[in-house]
Amino acid sequence: MSAEDILLWGAVLVLGFIAGAAIYFESASFRESERLSASHSASRRSPAESAENKSLQRGAKGKPS
Repeated sequence: MSAEDILLWGAVLVLGFIAGAAIYFESASFRESERLSASHSASRRSPAESAENKSLQRGAKGKPS
């Protein structure tokens, strides 16, 4: 095997490693952003819905059992 072959295979391996690392970090970043957006949207309410829940809670507290 000549020096050129070794350099070629080294370059192929390095490029493969870089591509694999890029795919790994991209998928990890996507999972993180997906988890954050899901938790953010689950806890988020519209102002009308939030006000309605507060008025219902106030009304329930004032009623005798």
